[in-house]
Amino acid sequence: MRFRKGDLTVGCSLGRKLQMWRAARGWNQADLVDEVNRQRPGVRINQSTVSRIESGVKLDYRDVVAVAETVGVDLD
Repeated sequence: MRFRKGDLTVGCSLGRKLQMWRAARGWNQADLVDEVNRQRPGVRINQSTVSRIESGVKLDYRDVVAVAETVGVDLD
């Protein structure tokens, strides 16, 4: 998937993959936020960001990339 600067609409499949990843580890959204913020010092996300990604709503592509890379979820 190619990204452009600015916002993008996240497909439902990414949100579902992220939910499944969390469930497999017994993590809630707050756990994921803590891990992303720990692994990506230049990125600060919050629980609302994770909720928006999982819901497939529009948000900044950098947040999506940071979360996806942290958990190893493919963006395609």
